Amino acid sequence: MKTFLKVIAGFLVLVILIAVGLNIYFTDERLKNTVMPQLNDAVGRTVEVESMSLTFFSSFPQPGISIQKMSIPGTTPSDTLLSLDELIVSVKFFSLMGDQVEIADLKIEKPEFTYIVYPDSSTNIDFLMSTEESTQDTSAGLAVNIPSLRVSGAQFGYRDSTSNTHAQIDDLNAEIALRYADTIESTIDLQVGGVSATAGGTRYLNQLPLSLQQQSTIDLSNENLTLKSGTLSIRGLALNLSGTLSDWSNNLAADLTVSSSSDNFGELLRLVPKEYEEYVTDLNTEGTLSIDGTVNGPLAAEELPQFNLNMQVTDGYLKNPDLPQPIEQIQLTAQANNNLVTLTRFTAQAGENNISANGELSNPLGEDGEFSVEFDGNINLATVSQFYDISEFDIEELAGTLTVEGKANGDRANPEKATFDAVTNLEGGRLKYAEVPKAVENISIDAQANQSKVTINSMALETASNTFSMQGVINHPLEEQQRTIDLDTDLQFDLATIKEFYPIDEDTLKMRGQLSANASLKGKADQIEKAVQSGTIILSNGYINHKSLGKPLEEITFDSKLDGPTLSIAEARIKTGGNNLSLSGSVKDYLSDNRIINFQLNGSANLSEITSYYDLRPTITELTGKADLNLTASGPISKPTQMNFNGTLTAQKVNMDGEGMVQPLKNLDGELNLNPKSVDLNSLRFNLGSSDFLLEGSLKNYMAYLKAEKDRNTTPDLTGSYQSDLLNVDELINWEDTTETEKTPIHLPDLTSSVTANIGELVVTGVSMKKLEAKASTTPKQIELEQASVQLFEGEANGSFTWDVPQPDRTKLTFNGSLDSLQSESFFREYPILGEDSEFHNYISGAFTAHVDYSSELDVYLQPIMETTVMEGDFGMTKARLKEHPLQQKIAAMFNADELRNIALDEWNSTYTLKDNVFTIKDLRLTSGNIGAEMNGTQHLQTSKINYQLKLFLPEKFKGAIASVISSRAVKALTQDNGTIMIPLRVRGTHSKPIVTPDEKAIAPIIKEFLKDKAGNALKKLFDG
Repeated sequence: MKTFLKVIAGFLVLVILIAVGLNIYFTDERLKNTVMPQLNDAVGRTVEVESMSLTFFSSFPQPGISIQKMSIPGTTPSDTLLSLDELIVSVKFFSLMGDQVEIADLKIEKPEFTYIVYPDSSTNIDFLMSTEESTQDTSAGLAVNIPSLRVSGAQFGYRDSTSNTHAQIDDLNAEIALRYADTIESTIDLQVGGVSATAGGTRYLNQLPLSLQQQSTIDLSNENLTLKSGTLSIRGLALNLSGTLSDWSNNLAADLTVSSSSDNFGELLRLVPKEYEEYVTDLNTEGTLSIDGTVNGPLAAEELPQFNLNMQVTDGYLKNPDLPQPIEQIQLTAQANNNLVTLTRFTAQAGENNISANGELSNPLGEDGEFSVEFDGNINLATVSQFYDISEFDIEELAGTLTVEGKANGDRANPEKATFDAVTNLEGGRLKYAEVPKAVENISIDAQANQSKVTINSMALETASNTFSMQGVINHPLEEQQRTIDLDTDLQFDLATIKEFYPIDEDTLKMRGQLSANASLKGKADQIEKAVQSGTIILSNGYINHKSLGKPLEEITFDSKLDGPTLSIAEARIKTGGNNLSLSGSVKDYLSDNRIINFQLNGSANLSEITSYYDLRPTITELTGKADLNLTASGPISKPTQMNFNGTLTAQKVNMDGEGMVQPLKNLDGELNLNPKSVDLNSLRFNLGSSDFLLEGSLKNYMAYLKAEKDRNTTPDLTGSYQSDLLNVDELINWEDTTETEKTPIHLPDLTSSVTANIGELVVTGVSMKKLEAKASTTPKQIELEQASVQLFEGEANGSFTWDVPQPDRTKLTFNGSLDSLQSESFFREYPILGEDSEFHNYISGAFTAHVDYSSELDVYLQPIMETTVMEGDFGMTKARLKEHPLQQKIAAMFNADELRNIALDEWNSTYTLKDNVFTIKDLRLTSGNIGAEMNGTQHLQTSKINYQLKLFLPEKFKGAIASVISSRAVKALTQDNGTIMIPLRVRGTHSKPIVTPDEKAIAPIIKEFLKDKAGNALKKLFDG
């Protein structure tokens, strides 16, 4: 025994050593050098292989060769004809010594190949055919058996450009046995994940799963494949298959016979697409199914092969396990071929319900073809729920006896010319939806229909105490352009019953009222607005209450008549709380988009009740008063510019307050009158805080605002007046919110206007102005204020103002006016025209008079554009006082003259200009007793730098102080005939920090002239003496 084991062990060691030795010897490179040249010669192209190796374990117990990542190039280097992940070939060793090579196993993983027929009918494998023809047959009589060929994850395609045909096979897995000699005998068991096919741009198959078990013989030389036996399963429906496929290199043709039989016709349900499987998976089925037929002809031509199919279902049975009753006694006989589909018989029974049909369809594969069908049914709707789940439509109850009988004939290409004849009758109908207390019942329909006319002998239904009925004729029902109707309808409806057949929560909505409507319709169906001949719509004692309404809508009345295209409203009325609205009139073409109305509206509103319907807090917390409406509106509502309005809207004792109000609104009374040409405001009075308002006016051509501005032929025009005893702007504007600079493009309205204003007292930023009178006018490009006057600062201002707006982001202001006897201290405090940091008001007191001409462009922030600012005018004061001005103090300190720090001015006159940011003072003259001054110079408004030439006139008593600054000889030279000393000074620095120095350039010539004159006098005395 031990000896035997030693022999066995030795043999195994020898086998292992041989295997190891072979693997060492047959390296990847050596195998490629040995195999690839023969493979390239056989294929006729260079085959790409990633690696090759001998294998014993993958193909055990037979030796084999493993080829990894193999591909055969196509017609171009970028094209791949065939590729696969791995090919393992194992051969029975001893068969190599005989005349029949036996391949033990062939495994192919993820092969991909597409057969392509080009437009010139050549193919992508023609080179293989030429290689086969040129190769000498050196293996005649040699047979090759492949008992096992396994393919996994394959993808095969077919593209034929000559017939615009495409096919694709995805995820093919197969086990195949082949014996290859003069013919190929095969046994195949394969499954395909999906088959897709498109011909002539039409998709016939989309990922259809198939499986096939078959035995066949392939005669390559004669291009003939014979199916000895086979079973083709389509979505699980098994079809027995036999016959031949031939001539695949030229025109693939088939001659096949298919048949199937089953004791359960439910096998047909396996053909249902995957997305609908859930609806049929659990159905119980019985009954016999028989299918047989033939397919004969070319498979790759433009025309499909000839087919003949027969199908028969006998005693079919179909039941949903969740429903009590089945559909049974299903009998079906049908035949189909390329030219005709015939439904010889179809009958089914569901409880006491029966249905039957038969018909024909010619040219089923084309876009046209005649059809004929006959059908009849007798259905008790109460039993439908026993074999069909009606809850899918939220239907809880269905009842009634429905009988239908009819027939139809025509051509699918012209369905509107089809002929049909059908009779429908429904008696005792009942329909109840889920969550609805009451059903729609007593539904009855008696109607006949054919291609020329649908006759509704009667149609009626009831729900609760409501009824609806209709009868009449629909002519040419299949011809949209010719279809006409001749119908009479009637509706009686109690709104209080809606909750009984429609889910309404009475805690949310309550309704009641009696609605009665009837109409006679005669005309074209697609012009229903012209088909109404007569009728009435009446609603009485209407009532609606909803939780969102503070008070119910009640006493709703609507009484109208239909007369052709006109709806005449005798009365329409609604009341809620202390508010009411009524309407009467007519609507022409009320069902069209071009309705023309003629309404008279009357109503009154108690404004304090608005908060019952809308929560206005915190914007509005108090609202009282009354509003009345008396208005006539007429014209086409789709063309507002052609509407006419006549009437009045009045408001009485309106009061309003809240966070949205800058000040409480009190005692508003007014009347607004409308007519086609103007809107007139008559005496609108109200108080806003301490301010009172009285407005009157008229807006003409107001309807132009309903047109786009570019389409207006006229510009609306406003005339009016505004009066107020007190207008306190400080109460109406929070100045703290206006400190931030924001862009303010100016867009003037498309309006011309002329208004007057008369204000007893105007308060702005604490400044009280009285007796303001002005006349203003506007155009779309300009605002003009003229004849304006106002009393302020104990004086009066008069002038005119123009604001030109050529474009929104750059405008221009122009002002011309005068100021008379204004108190300077108060004025310059409120209006620092010498600069924001100017404190001139602290140094000046007394009245002044001025004239000014001013113009400047403004930017989008409404700030002056200084390079465009121009101003000129004159300034004068009498009986004024100048005290502690920085320039005063500098001069007083220079000449040690404290009396100069506080001086009373007898007179102050000057002219000024402003241009290029430079404020220029000309001919400024001041006098105070025996003291005077003359000044000329400039101040830069952006840098505040000043440059003044000042002539100071001081009496002789200041002679010593002056001499300490400019010398005694200079004082003598500057002393005038009256004894007054004129001192030229230069003033630089800023207006708050002036720098004062003697003007040496002005003094030097004076001294020189003085000395010259003095020398001349001396010589004269010498010679005269």
